[in-house]
Amino acid sequence: MNLQIIKLYIQMNKYVADTMAIVLFIEKRKLPGHVKKIFNDTIQGNATMYFSVISLTEIGYLSEKLRIDITTASVLRFIGENENFSIHSLDSTTVL
Repeated sequence: MNLQIIKLYIQMNKYVADTMAIVLFIEKRKLPGHVKKIFNDTIQGNATMYFSVISLTEIGYLSEKLRIDITTASVLRFIGENENFSIHSLDSTTVL
């Protein structure tokens, strides 16, 4: 494998999770099979997944309004227990 292909492969295994995907996965609710597979691949160390600060803020809001069962604290605990998940801040380099 040449370096170009390796870089492409590495980049393909990085994901940014949608707020509701985070909620549904942590609450063990129904998710499309391919989404569940990506989360499980990340837990097994075959991918990296980022949770945006905006998603964490939205989860806090939804939790406060009692629309979901998880809290921001439980998401942070989940991230702390799974090394291939991390928080990604939103800045100009992310947007561009």
